Amino acid sequence: MATPALERVAAALEQATEMDTERALETLEDARQNLDAFEESERRRLLEASDIGDDPSTAESTRRRLETVIDQRIRTIENREAYDGSFGAAMNPDDEDAP
Repeated sequence: MATPALERVAAALEQATEMDTERALETLEDARQNLDAFEESERRRLLEASDIGDDPSTAESTRRRLETVIDQRIRTIENREAYDGSFGAAMNPDDEDAP
């Protein structure tokens, strides 16, 4: 089961899809910072814990998956303007809707 911190990051990813470019990038950067903070806190928790009751690999795999999604969404948003502009056909010549 994902931790509340990872669930908040996942929620931010969903929200970013409905935002304008600038706000979406801010939201995704915040999500990346939250993931970094989660990673650091998990590292400290694991170092301090003598008996681990939860499976840390589950949280780590969820964190890595969310990190990948954040990177992909940021690239998509950054490229959105180029695609929406006059470069759409050059970026994806097989797309019938490309300008």
